[in-house]
Amino acid sequence: MDCGASGVMTKFSFEFDDESRGVHNAYECAVAANGGPTGADAMPPPRDKATAYGPSGSHSSGRNAMWDLDQHVVDCGDQFLRKWMLRQWSSSMQISYGCAWRTGDADACEVKRTEEVPRSKKVSGWAGVELACPAEKFLSGFNYANNTFSYKCCPRPY
Repeated sequence: MDCGASGVMTKFSFEFDDESRGVHNAYECAVAANGGPTGADAMPPPRDKATAYGPSGSHSSGRNAMWDLDQHVVDCGDQFLRKWMLRQWSSSMQISYGCAWRTGDADACEVKRTEEVPRSKKVSGWAGVELACPAEKFLSGFNYANNTFSYKCCPRPY
């Protein structure tokens, strides 16, 4: 998922596609016409980050088990999530992500949680799960732990 150079995420979800019988991610972005929210010259430059390499299943639990996502925290601090991608190999995974812009009020950020999400071996177990920030707030990070996704929503820049 990538909002491009002039966008940041407001929400994303795991959606089941009947035609392909698979799961994909849907997402929405807030996009600035001038390449940045307001006062773009005052914004820090976009930065790319990645979580540490971690396990991705085993012979006993199955390769590419999604529950191993709980070892990866995506955190843009006082910036917003611009893009993210889960990279899985035969025995490890990593989330690479990009951050951009800066919140208008870091003290007004809020951590939200999804309903309980089953500890799933396959991403299809997460179909229908949505991480969505309220109006005027953008996504700043997320992680999966204790059978739920928690995610941070911060006020948009002014």
